[in-house]
Amino acid sequence: MTAPTATVTVFPVRTGDLVGGRYELQDICGSGSGGLVWTAFDRKLKRRVALKRPHAEVTHAGRALFRREAQNAAQVHHPHAISVFDTIDADGCWLVMEYLPTQSMDRMLATSGALPPRRVARIGLQIADALAAVHAKNIVHRDVKPGNILVTDDDLAKLTDFGISLWRDVTCTGDSKFSCTPAYAAPEVAKGYPASRASDVFSLGATLFAAVEGTPPFGSGEPYEILERVRLADVPPDTASRGTRPTAGGDAATRP
Repeated sequence: MTAPTATVTVFPVRTGDLVGGRYELQDICGSGSGGLVWTAFDRKLKRRVALKRPHAEVTHAGRALFRREAQNAAQVHHPHAISVFDTIDADGCWLVMEYLPTQSMDRMLATSGALPPRRVARIGLQIADALAAVHAKNIVHRDVKPGNILVTDDDLAKLTDFGISLWRDVTCTGDSKFSCTPAYAAPEVAKGYPASRASDVFSLGATLFAAVEGTPPFGSGEPYEILERVRLADVPPDTASRGTRPTAGGDAATRP
């Protein structure tokens, strides 16, 4: 008989609560499959930060893995990557990050539709530079997508959640270990192979394609339907309407 896995319970929190004896929670500023993001005031350094923690319970082993990943991410210092400051074990597992007033690219696409190609190019160059810095630290992002690209009003772009996308794997949210977003996954990842620098590059390309076209290269639908198209490198012919030319990119070795 397998022994039950020990977990750390995630307790409810609210505005005004103090996390780690230092960070005063203010407002919820984001929520995704990985966790909930709060703005908070750092009482020690007198600055605003972003705090993130998982939605669900975290195993003790998972918490240790998450902490190691966060430590790796904290080694990346780049003008186009959100900085990771600290981790907190209180009330589950918290990540302390740089706060920047931005809008995620997925929200931009949802509210305004496809973006001008030149603007996408400006954003893409910044994110590609950040991704190169992440890879130089031997960190694989694993989930490059519009939701993880933050953009300010003057088009300063920053990549977030790098090096910590194993978050989903260390929370008790189900049996799946597929940590990428299907619509932006590389074919080899959809087939079950580990994510790599090359798959990050593919996901960035898919993200920029979606920004220009308003839809991901493999189209939309149920996750299992998208994954099947990704596995087969089957790009629907009607996804490119603004002059982009999607390629399957099935061979990871041929990517930059």
